[in-house]
Amino acid sequence: GNIEGTMIGHYLRSMHYIDSAIGEFLQKLSEYNLASNSIIAIYGDHRARFEENDLRLIGVTDMNEIRKIPLIINIPIRKLGHKIDTIGGLINFAPTISNILGIDISDKFFMGRDLLSCSDGLVIFRDGSYISKDNSLDGTYVQKQLMISDLLLEKDLIPILKKTSNEKP
Repeated sequence: GNIEGTMIGHYLRSMHYIDSAIGEFLQKLSEYNLASNSIIAIYGDHRARFEENDLRLIGVTDMNEIRKIPLIINIPIRKLGHKIDTIGGLINFAPTISNILGIDISDKFFMGRDLLSCSDGLVIFRDGSYISKDNSLDGTYVQKQLMISDLLLEKDLIPILKKTSNEKP
């Protein structure tokens, strides 16, 4: 219709292709009897950057919705079968999947949190905006978290944090 040949139209076509490719991949896993031994995790690592007017053409009216990216985990040996709406980011993947698999990481250093065990998740974006359960984070806290994130990467502080977190008080 009216979006054919537009950037948003091309985007929707590519999303349809991705959906089909994932379906084909899952079908092949089943055909080769690998599905029962495979952990499938699908996470969109970033959002599409469209103008509000383009998004309205396809029915998106809540602009906060475009910041939400699903994490889908299928583990055939675990029949959890439920949806959680805890807010989190890619940083939370390793602790979450470890919990699901029953791997004890209590003596390991992770910056993220297990999304199944916390109810007050948050994501802070590079521009200083954020999403949290009640959207009431203090601006100073947000800026401090971004600064810590930058320092960890710029100064390679992860080895120091690991050492500190493993020391007993």
